[in-house]
Amino acid sequence: MSGLNPTGEVSFYDNGVLIGTATLVNGVAIFTTLPLNFGTHSFTATYNGSGTNLSSSSTVSAVVMSGNVAAIISIINSILLDD
Repeated sequence: MSGLNPTGEVSFYDNGVLIGTATLVNGVAIFTTLPLNFGTHSFTATYNGSGTNLSSSSTVSAVVMSGNVAAIISIINSILLDD
């Protein structure tokens, strides 16, 4: 995350369904999922904004090759904030 001391939470979605949230720590939000189903997933991370930063979101697609793989989504400066 960039911006003026970003604070708050990032919401994580898998194919449009909310799967969890994570609090920003030093501009980074990390969320670990439960095991995912085999197939293509479209992950979206949405920063909910704060008093000094506007909300923003970013989407990435991934293919899960095994049903027992836990995906770790680490969003580091991939959601650009408007100052």
